[in-house]
Amino acid sequence: KGRLDLKHIGVLGHSFGAYTVLALAGARPALDWLEPKVAPGTGLGPDLSDKRILCGVALSPQSPGEPFFLSESFSTLKVPVLGISGTHDEQSNKNPPIQRREAFKLWPNMSGRSAFVWITDASHMDFSDSTGSDLKRRDSASRQDVQRVVREASRLFFDRCLKGKEDAGGAVTEARLKSQLGGSVKRVEVLSK
Repeated sequence: KGRLDLKHIGVLGHSFGAYTVLALAGARPALDWLEPKVAPGTGLGPDLSDKRILCGVALSPQSPGEPFFLSESFSTLKVPVLGISGTHDEQSNKNPPIQRREAFKLWPNMSGRSAFVWITDASHMDFSDSTGSDLKRRDSASRQDVQRVVREASRLFFDRCLKGKEDAGGAVTEARLKSQLGGSVKRVEVLSK
C-alpha cells in the first residue's frame, strides 16, 4: 500500500506479452482466426484498451497476420508504445522478422512519443532468459547486448512517459543505446513517430 503510483502505469511484455501490451494500448485484435468464432467472425475485435495504461513496451511485437492482428488493428493505438525487435526475431506465424519492423509504419503518429528499436542479430529468445521453457540457457552470443539495450531503452521510455522526463536525457536514441553494446551486436536503429 502506498508504494505504487497508480496514476502513472506502464506495461511491458514479450511475445504473447507484447500482444497484450498492444491490445491494452488500443490495438484491436483480429477476429478472423479465433476458435471458437466470435461474431461477426471477421475483421477487428473490440477495443480492449485500459484507460489506466499511459504507455507500453512491446518486446517482439506482432506484425499483421494470423492469429493476432490485421493491418488496420494498429491505427487504434491510443498511447505511446516502444517496440523492440531484431533481425533474427522469428514470428510464430512464419512471417519474417522484418515484418515486425514494417508493422511500425502502421502505428499512428504520436508526435515522436512512440518508437521502434531494431537490433541487428537479435533473436526471439534474446529478449528472455528462457526460464521455465525447454529453451532454458539456450546459447546466444547476442543475448547480453540485446538485454542491455532493452533495459536502457525501456528505462528511458518509461522515464519519459511516466515521469515526464522530456529532456534529451529521457529520449530513446541510437547513441544512448549503442553505448550499451559490448561487441556482439553491431547495429541498433531507432525509429520514431
